[in-house]
Amino acid sequence: MSKFIENKLSMYEGIRTFLKANAAKLSAIPALAAAAEDFGAVVDRIKAKGLEVDNASAGKAQKKANAEEELLDALLPVSSALSAMAAVSKDAELKARVVVTEAQLRKMRDTDLAKKAEGVYQAGVEKLAVAAEYGLTQELLAALDAKSKAFSQAMGERESSVGQRIGARSAMMDLYDEADAILTGRLDNLMGLLRKKESQLCEEYNSTRVIRDAGLRHRPVASPQEQATAQSQPAEPR
Repeated sequence: MSKFIENKLSMYEGIRTFLKANAAKLSAIPALAAAAEDFGAVVDRIKAKGLEVDNASAGKAQKKANAEEELLDALLPVSSALSAMAAVSKDAELKARVVVTEAQLRKMRDTDLAKKAEGVYQAGVEKLAVAAEYGLTQELLAALDAKSKAFSQAMGERESSVGQRIGARSAMMDLYDEADAILTGRLDNLMGLLRKKESQLCEEYNSTRVIRDAGLRHRPVASPQEQATAQSQPAEPR
């Protein structure tokens, strides 16, 4: 999440804690108590959806990276054996299919790497009977086939996780809108009813209602009342 969204969630948490701590006083206005309960429920849903966002791709990228390394380890020996055979036999078609360096493989897109691995494997199957003297074996081909399939699966899981993450994040942002609507449309207005009877309570609410940068350790942002007071005071002489 962005720093602003994280700070906003911290503000939500502060408001929820404030509302819980003052539930007895808020209960005097049933609509205010109901708004506080609804707000707390939305915050819980935001946190759950945020966890879903974080977990959507957790480990998927590393799994794909590991699968890629294992695929390269299985692909290069087969490619080398077939490349040597193509050089000796002057087989231009085979050379075009199998000759590739590790550096070239690492620069390929995931889909291109998967296609290259499949092409080398198919060439190996076709030439296995005559490529034994170049070191090509059934075991090498079986390893390449297995690692190629594992890489394709890891690649698919990674791509799928990206879609899941985007969907979960979109749903989470909708919940932020819902929380903001409760704050501005219900809590802010209803707390105003207690302005004279519970002035300190309203001061505490307004102070908690400020989005602060939780990542910084300098002086916190002033509350709306503090900002208004500061603006009304005359400037000190230079």
